[in-house]
Amino acid sequence: MERIEVRICIGTTCHLFGSSRLLGLEKRLPEAWRGRVAVSTGTCAGLCDGDGVCRAPFATVAGRPVPRATPEGVLAAIAEALGPDAADPAAVGGAPAAVPSWGDAADADADAEG
Repeated sequence: MERIEVRICIGTTCHLFGSSRLLGLEKRLPEAWRGRVAVSTGTCAGLCDGDGVCRAPFATVAGRPVPRATPEGVLAAIAEALGPDAADPAAVGGAPAAVPSWGDAADADADAEG
């Protein structure tokens, strides 16, 4: 199976528009997706140029830009890139493939920290 590459832009504009919210994404992937998704960061992806409308922060999933990226939006783009495998628990390691709510995962971390 092909590995999905996710790149989070941490250039100045994307950082100012909240790309730091995406930095814990790899830890929040559903267990079934781990090993199938590689998350990295990089300086300016050059995606802000164009029509003069800022759509930062940006991420790319399998080479496709995700403008105004949110954790939920990037997870949805990953699910789309994984295709039918994302919806078939048996095909991705037997775990449910539902896209987790970012708030639920953050709440779970807060509960674990005490």
